[in-house]
Amino acid sequence: MNTNETQVTRSMVKAMVKDILNKAALYTIFATAGIIISGAVWVGNIQTKVSDLEEYENNKDEIRGQQLLINAKLDFIIDKIEDIEQGLKENTQADALYRKESQKNIMELYKSKK
Repeated sequence: MNTNETQVTRSMVKAMVKDILNKAALYTIFATAGIIISGAVWVGNIQTKVSDLEEYENNKDEIRGQQLLINAKLDFIIDKIEDIEQGLKENTQADALYRKESQKNIMELYKSKK
């Protein structure tokens, strides 16, 4: 091998090594960017969860107040339903008593006309 061929071979090897190192550096940059982006997304998700938790903590008393208000309204509605049921029972009993008395009066009236 002469000197020119050796220099060409060396130049080719240097170019190939330089190309490989450039590609390796490029892949390292992409991998690092991917890791940084993944980390940023992960931190962002944690920050969102912390923010949601802080918002819940800040609104906890308001939420409790709304729950108490809803429970009070439900209790009121249940009391009204119970009142209506009691009224229906009383009306049914009064209606039955009225019918019984009406039948009794009709029978007495019928007997007195005979």
